[in-house]
Amino acid sequence: MIHPARLTAHRIAYLAHKWGVTPDTAAMLAALIFGEGCA
Repeated sequence: MIHPARLTAHRIAYLAHKWGVTPDTAAMLAALIFGEGCA
């Protein structure tokens, strides 16, 4: 599994659209799922 240094704004926007949530929520979920962020 690839672990980029951080999620890009583009990827956050994609996940937000895919999941039907706000970018803030998508970023939080991505951090939980992919173990990123939480800095």
